[in-house]
Amino acid sequence: ELRRLQLHRYMHKLARHGDIKHIRAVLEISHFKVDDLNWSDKKGRTPLSYACEYGMTECVAMLINSGAAYEVSDINEMSPLHYAAKADKPALINTILSHPNVNRKAILDKPDKTMRTPLHVAAFQKNEEVVKALVDFGADVHKEDLYGNRASMLASKRHRRSSQDVLQAAELAKALNIQDTAHS
Repeated sequence: ELRRLQLHRYMHKLARHGDIKHIRAVLEISHFKVDDLNWSDKKGRTPLSYACEYGMTECVAMLINSGAAYEVSDINEMSPLHYAAKADKPALINTILSHPNVNRKAILDKPDKTMRTPLHVAAFQKNEEVVKALVDFGADVHKEDLYGNRASMLASKRHRRSSQDVLQAAELAKALNIQDTAHS
């Protein structure tokens, strides 16, 4: 049991560093199972959430291909997609949300403990391309967090003008689309 625990911790470390070669070697161990791949530490974090947090795009794709649970949340109810949004890498968002094994609807607007979605998290970051990617995949721009903030409001508070522009344009487009369908 101690050896298995050490292996789990090792997988978390490998995922943080994006060490695909050694992760593959661990996955090839005959007694290592998908349950082990989804083992969470005391913070509720899995290797996939660490790979997302550290922006390890290729590692994320490999973990999902291997059966890593992409919808699992940690003790703060943050999903791997929340951590991917925090990593500020559009390619990572695209890798997750365009992966054939991923049910986008299950994770795209999934809130954390403060009711913040990955879009809210992205609004805090510097790269508006992450915000744009989430919006393009259909993230709900009107969702409010626990404090009544939409993602555009958070972008404004952090002086993320480009992200705010993307979000406000999406809000307007959605509002106009709703009005157009109501008048049809």
